[in-house]
Amino acid sequence: ELMTALKPDLIVAWNSGRQLEAAIKLRDLGFTVYVDDPHRLEDVPRSIRDIATLAGTSEEGDAAADAYEQRLSELRNKYSQPQKNIPVLYQVWMDPLQTLNGKHIVSDVIRLCGCKNIFSEAPSIAPRVTIESVIARSPQVIIASGAAEEQTVIRQHWQAWPILPAVQNNHIYTIPADYVSRHTVRILNGAELICEKLYNVAHKKA
Repeated sequence: ELMTALKPDLIVAWNSGRQLEAAIKLRDLGFTVYVDDPHRLEDVPRSIRDIATLAGTSEEGDAAADAYEQRLSELRNKYSQPQKNIPVLYQVWMDPLQTLNGKHIVSDVIRLCGCKNIFSEAPSIAPRVTIESVIARSPQVIIASGAAEEQTVIRQHWQAWPILPAVQNNHIYTIPADYVSRHTVRILNGAELICEKLYNVAHKKA
């Protein structure tokens, strides 16, 4: 009822779960709905151009997309050599422990950095996992989505499992959620931070 009252010219939705169900209902009500779900870093500029076209701001959208593509190209050139294919756990949530699979765009960030997501083969896009399954995959690096002030708490949490190489070598890091969990130009900010940390680990600088 609220959406109907607001009469939006354009609704942007995410192609997943209940969000998709809501988008279909809104489309059935006659609204213009753009459903988006980028899985790779190259999908982001396409989304920008699509939304800019629908919003009547193609010129601005093209400029933003071009700038994004240029920066992505620079990052690919900088981190084009695999960083020893380091196994990485990307932690979305701590309790219950939740990660992302290979279809999520964050995994494409990890691939950009020349490393691998240890749960890339998980069937669901954001699976809950057990500590036993993490130990079995032996991540060398743990990257958690969270604020900088949470890093101490996250590191302390993982100290309970010193068998993990990431814990033994203190390779546990936090990345601002808004940098990597939002499928916008900001994801390259997160990608640069993640690649820098993984590069340093590979070359024993961290």
